[in-house]
Amino acid sequence: MCTRRPDTRMANGMRASLLALAGLLLTAGVAAAADQATLRLDWTVYGYHAAFYWALDKGYYREQGVDLKINEGQGSGKTVQIVASGAEEIGFADFAAMAKGMGQGMSLKAIYGYMQRSVWGVITWSKDNIRAPKDLIGKSMGVSPGTRPLFNPFLEANGLGAGQVREVSVSEAVRNQAFLQHKFDTIMTTIVGSGYLLKYQEGDKIHILPFYDWGLDMLAHGLFVTTKTLQEKPDLLKRVLRAVTQGVVAGRERPEEAIALLVKRFPALRGKEEMYLGMYRVSWAHVQTPASRGKPIGWMAKEDWTRTQDILVKTGDVKKALPVETYYTNDLVPQ
Repeated sequence: MCTRRPDTRMANGMRASLLALAGLLLTAGVAAAADQATLRLDWTVYGYHAAFYWALDKGYYREQGVDLKINEGQGSGKTVQIVASGAEEIGFADFAAMAKGMGQGMSLKAIYGYMQRSVWGVITWSKDNIRAPKDLIGKSMGVSPGTRPLFNPFLEANGLGAGQVREVSVSEAVRNQAFLQHKFDTIMTTIVGSGYLLKYQEGDKIHILPFYDWGLDMLAHGLFVTTKTLQEKPDLLKRVLRAVTQGVVAGRERPEEAIALLVKRFPALRGKEEMYLGMYRVSWAHVQTPASRGKPIGWMAKEDWTRTQDILVKTGDVKKALPVETYYTNDLVPQ
């Protein structure tokens, strides 16, 4: 009997094909295994959001095995409610809003301090020569519902009594424009989110009194989750934070490209590149506080949270002080 030997070339070809097929299946399996998650922002896209989208466009989340969807927000308070309901996993919002939600019974925890120094300030016209809070005496200040809880504490922190600065009520929607129209002398607003300010600041037309220099140095914005998500998905959250940190570092090295990518994703921003680039750069000064410098990006200091809660209790946003560790954890911050 004649035994036919298998064709070596055919066998090798089949082996190569099988290996290639296995590789494709493995790749498809990895892609399919990417964990899905959502990140809800505090507001519609601003320049300081560039790091999150840089990480998305550069594939950093995907490299960490996470299929992340970023959704724009409608205010920090709304973001807190959405995350607390369990509808989305991760929120980016003002930590004061998060703490207020916790005071109302929401089980939340901060996991990453993104802009830790207070982003609030009092904006004045340079020609009025207001360089310290005492110079506000006799002036009028536009105060909206969102800044109303900060008005009296700011005055008290700087030794000013009720009535020494005239409060003018104004809605959030027209607050900034009303200031530009000189409806009042000064305004409380966010430094990093008011792009129009940069135009005037460059021309030395406005002067800013940052809260962190004048008695209201609260932690600002960061990432938070429910305690349930923290308990059930710590590994997922660690991977997201690794990608975010990559975005913070790399985007800062190439800011023009970061904003260009943002504009490509949001065509309505076309023509506003310089304004958004300015907002992005201004945000860098708020990434860490004196207490968190020298620590990894995102790491939060106990003294900062203690001071933040003390201020929020004073403003009435938090009715009862909690053990300060209740608010945050550094366990997931990339080292």
